[in-house]
Amino acid sequence: MAEAKELEANLKKVLELRKNVLQTHDYSAYLFPSSFTNLADMSCKQIGESACMMRAECAEAKVASENKLAEAQSMMEDAQKKYADAEEKLRKAESLEAEASLYHRTAERKLREVESREDDLRRETAKQGRMMAYRLWLIRRSH
Repeated sequence: MAEAKELEANLKKVLELRKNVLQTHDYSAYLFPSSFTNLADMSCKQIGESACMMRAECAEAKVASENKLAEAQSMMEDAQKKYADAEEKLRKAESLEAEASLYHRTAERKLREVESREDDLRRETAKQGRMMAYRLWLIRRSH
């Protein structure tokens, strides 16, 4: 007798739950055959089968959402790795740019030094040429 009362109480809970579900969502066409006009016409077995179908659908939705979440997490990890790689490449590029700039400044300084030495040599050569011409002039004048 106690078991029957407990079963009846459980069935009342299931019926109340189904009524709430049907009021908030339109699952009736999917869960219940069209021959049933309301929950009172359904047997305990049919209610159990409907509950089982709902649990299976929820489980499938849970698995699908977990798969989507895992996929999204994987995509995030890949994106973070790519971002880290890009940052590393950017740091290397900036380092190479700084090094190239240093070499460029050094080359420009050395070029200015070479040009300055060339100018000094031209002046010196011109000065020696003038002195040589003056000496020749002096030699020719004295003869």
